[in-house]
Amino acid sequence: IEFIEERNGLNIYTFKYLWDDVKRTGVMAQEILKTKYRDAVMQDKNGYYMVDYGMLPYERNWRNRFRNICR
Repeated sequence: IEFIEERNGLNIYTFKYLWDDVKRTGVMAQEILKTKYRDAVMQDKNGYYMVDYGMLPYERNWRNRFRNICR
């Protein structure tokens, strides 16, 4: 996990899941739970956190901006 920057008061990270080698960009659910966007975090039946990115402040080109970092 690597911190990239803060955007709209949220920390942005790059990370890889244990089961694949794809580098991804996103936020940490545990941090979101401590913000006014806590309703964007859910838990699945196994207790894993999931973030509904549609509920976070979103810049139109956010994913494109970090695409090169993830390669």
